[in-house]
Amino acid sequence: MNEACSAGTGSFLAEAAHETLGIPVENIAEVALLAENPPNFNDQCAAFISSDIKTAIHEGIDPSDIVAGLVYSICMNYNNRVKGNRPVGRKIFMQGGVCYNRAVPLAMAALTGRKIIVPPEPGLMGAFGAALEIKKRTELGLIRENQFDLKALSERSVGYGKSFTCRGGRERCDRGCAISIIELEGKKFPFGGACNRYYNLRHQLTYDVESLDLVRAREKLIFPPQVQASLSGIPQAPPAKPRKTIGINKSFLVNSFYPFYEALFLEMGFAPVLAKTLSKPGIDRKNAAFCYPAELAHGFFHGLIQRDNPLDYIFLPHIHSIPVEKRTADPQTCPFVQGEPYYLQAAFGPEIERLKNQGTRILSPFVNMPGSLADAREAMMQTAEQMGIVRKSAMAAFDRAMRVQQQCFDKMKSMGQGVLEDLAANPEKIAIVVFGRPYNAMVEEAHMGIPHKFASRGVTVVPFDFLPFEQEDAKQNMYWGMGQLILKAARLVQKHPQLYGAYITNFSCGPDSFLITYFRAIMGRKPSLTLELDSHTADAGLETRIEAFLDIVRQYRQIMFSEKPAVLKKTFTPARTFLKRQTPYVRTSAGVDLPVTDPRVTLLIPSMGRISTQAIAAVFADAGYHVAPLLPTDDAVLKLGRAHTSCKECLPLILTTGTLLDYAYHQKKIGEVLVYFMPSASGPCRFGQYAVFMEDLICRLGLSDVAVFSLTSDNTYSTMGKGFNNRKAWCAIVLGDLMEDAHAMLLANALDSVFAEDVFNAALASLLKALLRGGFDDLRRELGYQIGQLSAIPVKRPYKEVPKILLTGEIFVRRDAFSRQQLGEHLAKMGFAVACSP
Repeated sequence: MNEACSAGTGSFLAEAAHETLGIPVENIAEVALLAENPPNFNDQCAAFISSDIKTAIHEGIDPSDIVAGLVYSICMNYNNRVKGNRPVGRKIFMQGGVCYNRAVPLAMAALTGRKIIVPPEPGLMGAFGAALEIKKRTELGLIRENQFDLKALSERSVGYGKSFTCRGGRERCDRGCAISIIELEGKKFPFGGACNRYYNLRHQLTYDVESLDLVRAREKLIFPPQVQASLSGIPQAPPAKPRKTIGINKSFLVNSFYPFYEALFLEMGFAPVLAKTLSKPGIDRKNAAFCYPAELAHGFFHGLIQRDNPLDYIFLPHIHSIPVEKRTADPQTCPFVQGEPYYLQAAFGPEIERLKNQGTRILSPFVNMPGSLADAREAMMQTAEQMGIVRKSAMAAFDRAMRVQQQCFDKMKSMGQGVLEDLAANPEKIAIVVFGRPYNAMVEEAHMGIPHKFASRGVTVVPFDFLPFEQEDAKQNMYWGMGQLILKAARLVQKHPQLYGAYITNFSCGPDSFLITYFRAIMGRKPSLTLELDSHTADAGLETRIEAFLDIVRQYRQIMFSEKPAVLKKTFTPARTFLKRQTPYVRTSAGVDLPVTDPRVTLLIPSMGRISTQAIAAVFADAGYHVAPLLPTDDAVLKLGRAHTSCKECLPLILTTGTLLDYAYHQKKIGEVLVYFMPSASGPCRFGQYAVFMEDLICRLGLSDVAVFSLTSDNTYSTMGKGFNNRKAWCAIVLGDLMEDAHAMLLANALDSVFAEDVFNAALASLLKALLRGGFDDLRRELGYQIGQLSAIPVKRPYKEVPKILLTGEIFVRRDAFSRQQLGEHLAKMGFAVACSP
């Protein structure tokens, strides 16, 4: 099931073809099958493809090709984003009304390379499946059998009464849902709303939703009643002596650590002011495409600084890491969390300047607390000093604030233990564990009422951080603190027969593009739900997914109770690299240890620019490695990479995955041991997860004698072995950058481009030989000579007169020609020389 939206592929095709091309829906297949060269609209969401269609029309592309491109696009979207990296069999059964369009199954067959079976009436298969499910439930006694007169049912008249606004009931929900009144056979039925309240009323079901929704209970623990009152604008009793105010943005980790902040500042004599207004104009002030929680941070901050009475201080900490017990790496926060104090001040520069002129001070301490809150002591002491508080008083306030926060955490764990005890006493019950961040899955302004939707169906819903998961393992090189916590809790949930996970994520969440794959791998066969949200997410789609998920859980439990699950024996042993006496080795799938320089071992270098890849490969070859530098990627490699990733990861991961699999599937020789060179890092960028992801991929696909060779800058790449020259590798990288820039200048400025290309390629070949020979003096001499050769190439105008464009951005994308879609070459034709950032 698509975790992001419920857009119908058939309706999208119908609207796109009719509105832009005037082609009726019944003619789409006929027109699409006439196509000869469909444009690649890629796998983007249907909602964003209309501009591409208009561009194709303006470019004069044949309508049949455009329609075929649309058909391929929806198939790629489903294959890459819905199916993702889940395995499929050799035969695929395809159903749904969209299959009446013959072009769709044909396109899917072409994309998957599999046999597609379409039933005679594909649009009725869902109804047929529903009938089979009702039959099964009736036989099991889960549904009472009844008699119906189809004619009478079809002739019933339905009327609509006056709608009303829901007041929220005993849970005091303030969403204000519009409820319709449906009149049927003299009876009135309330219908609608974001939760199951009126369904329960119609079916006389009664649940204590407040006690079932522990996510709401968590929010009340973090923001107790007096804080909720200030959030609502309810005035509080003034203190005996007026206090200076300190504003706190209701964003990110404040949704876990507010009790600490509130107690600390109160104890130091200040009045904490929590952001109470989510400002839509504030969200619109964002300067880039942020995730939804970062958008909310903009909205709350704008509300905070728009107060009539200016604040004395605004607390905007730079939180580098969070506490994690039994951590596997430095538990960092993501770049958007760390960058909050900087991009908010950039977005609201004029307002900040005005406040500073009125006396407001911004406090942005660097807070690093990987072990516990106590690690933040010195950072908060410096903050207290900025506020004029003596160290002794600040220390006492800090100690009290830590106790307050710990009491909050203890209460959370106690409530979680209560859920586990209740489940143990009632084996027929289940509980849904909500995974996500405190700022997207645990607060009402971000989670779209999802916990309440579960609770209103009579299911206990509990935040993952209520569970006792601290001693569970996380994952290798998992440097995101929230990632460690989530994966630890996932292992606990996977082992508990009555706990099931619902993962709330957001569009453009970088860490989750990897974490969700890891999360699903931990869950294995056990059902889990993933819901991807932003400000445009509709309630109806969430309701559908939640209902379907609970149905699947019920069926899964029936199977688990009635059948003993098969125990799969591990038969595949992946190859792996390791260091032995300062020399890198690879242990093959058969258990044979070989030095990576062994002739049977090929070191595969992924492409990151043609010249740079060849240069670094020459240094490896000089050190005795049998190296294979890969050519720049193409559409086939991209397609292969997308087929084995979730497509939410960054482009370099998708392309490097494709290059590995392309070589392993199509070029690897019998007896060859393949070692893929993939450096690592320690966060918070996603790059450090590439090697981890690929090792998991090798295991998942059962690729024998394929290993990942991962190095890290943390130890200056010292695991390369004694024969590898780090200095020469650095020279190769610099040389590659310089030669790339020289090539770009020749593309734009050479009088005879063919002659210039020949001279350049000869110069590059000579320089690569100099790198391979090993001497720095040889390299210097050769470089000096080739500079003369390149300088002699006739040019259109002097170097200083050539207009130059700096190409910056992500390091892989700006260096890889396919990733940047030949941008440099296009600009060169217009007379611009493109220089890439080093």
